[in-house]
Amino acid sequence: MALTTAQRETYRLLLRSFTAGDAAAIDTLFGVTGGDSSRLSTSEREKYRQLLRSFAGDAAAIDALFSVTGGDSSRLSTDERSSMANFLLALDGNPSALDVIANLAFNGDFSTIFPGALQSVQTDRGLTYGGTTLASNGGGPIGTLTGTLATTPVPILFTCTNGAAIGSGATFSASYDGGATSAMTGITPAVGVPVALTGAATGLSHAWAAGTAVLNDTWTATCSALADQSGNLRHYSQASPAAQPTITVGMSGKPGLLFNGTTQFLRSTFTTPNPTTNPFLYFIVFRHLAWAANNAIVSDGAHTSLAQRGSSPIIQMALTSFGCQAPLALNTWGVGEAALTNSTSDYVRMGAAAAVTGTSAGNGAGSGSVDLAHTSLFAQFTNMEILALVVAPMQSTAAARAAVASFYGGGVAV
Repeated sequence: MALTTAQRETYRLLLRSFTAGDAAAIDTLFGVTGGDSSRLSTSEREKYRQLLRSFAGDAAAIDALFSVTGGDSSRLSTDERSSMANFLLALDGNPSALDVIANLAFNGDFSTIFPGALQSVQTDRGLTYGGTTLASNGGGPIGTLTGTLATTPVPILFTCTNGAAIGSGATFSASYDGGATSAMTGITPAVGVPVALTGAATGLSHAWAAGTAVLNDTWTATCSALADQSGNLRHYSQASPAAQPTITVGMSGKPGLLFNGTTQFLRSTFTTPNPTTNPFLYFIVFRHLAWAANNAIVSDGAHTSLAQRGSSPIIQMALTSFGCQAPLALNTWGVGEAALTNSTSDYVRMGAAAAVTGTSAGNGAGSGSVDLAHTSLFAQFTNMEILALVVAPMQSTAAARAAVASFYGGGVAV
């Protein structure tokens, strides 16, 4: 997450203002009001950690710096707080070092800016290609994709450029940008023989089974799995080729996943928490392309946690009751948030608009699975495209929104 010049200067002056003994300034920074002012509460300590995490992506180093040993592990002792001040003091008088720290970019992994993330997936990390490419006519030769890609996933689209039987004159082109340009041309496969792909898809191969290809028919790469980046192993997957979302050009060089609204969805084995005891939020970067009542963006199995309801283009949160709602214009990329607390502090926020709060969505743990673009409650599918999804304990999303703007560019409403 790159900081603007003004933001960098604000943080630089803030850090340079500290001295080791300036407890009042530290207390002011962290909003210590009453109680034992020589110690920081859990939330105050978290504010400090998130402040530093907004500078750099080195979560391990920051966690090690503030590791608490012995005593009340939810609070920092006077000595530990003094260590924080000494850390700031070490930077005092060295503006070049502070400027370097402030200029360090978001490392590209959203799990690192959501402390305690329960689940974190994004299309540019941990994506597994489906083994069967999706044929446009549904009845052409079966395409098989094999191999692995060491770089950022790319959308792969094969187009028949000469209609004929496989191995008897059928030719194809390959595109990695949604069909705008051809990365490979004149592909003339033999039946069942993998063709090594080049360029951005190096490491992958594609084969066509016996059959006749029709001019301009296409075969599109799909996604069979997205790996959880939080470390909790709550991966999404889809074994059925017909139900796998297709890989798109996405935004700013990061691929998207497109769900067709009729058959495609991903599922994760994950029981979402009970909001009363463990308030949490969904943070999703997506767009919906069509609207129908009760179509789910995210569904925890027992409930339509975030779904299209009311009238287009409204999205509403729900657990045991219907909560807050907010619109996101169709075909518009935006950040969506749904915070679940089992209170009137629940909120929904879509795109750059303010959060809508005041209505509780109720309470209840999930049933053991979370679906993207599908709800088993109504057996409905959603036509939508996604870039990232994080499920995390309740916390500020300001750093994450800034990261989205930096990572995906101005095309996403934040």
